[in-house]
Amino acid sequence: MLQQMLAQIAGFSGNFTESLRAAVSAVQRFPGFAEAHLSHAQLLLQVGRPEDALLALHNAVNLDPGFVNALMLRASVRAVLKQCKPAREDLDRALKVGGEVAPEIVSFVDGNCL
Repeated sequence: MLQQMLAQIAGFSGNFTESLRAAVSAVQRFPGFAEAHLSHAQLLLQVGRPEDALLALHNAVNLDPGFVNALMLRASVRAVLKQCKPAREDLDRALKVGGEVAPEIVSFVDGNCL
């Protein structure tokens, strides 16, 4: 069921209202599934709501502290919001849990946190 909901979220390409509705539904039905929170955050970013996306990313990381994709995206959002120290801490945490941090994410954080 959850995989169907995530596929539905992805399937609403361009229709952000429907995509957001599906993402909220997935988070409500499966609040303990970090991937649902990540998908929700990605959509919130697409509609220009970085503060709300950051909250969804906090939820994803709280559920799965080693969720490297959520840590990298949270670092990027924090960099955009000029939360530079926490952004770098997210990158360090991703490395410590054994994740591979994309060089373009490091460059993005560095570029926004000069």
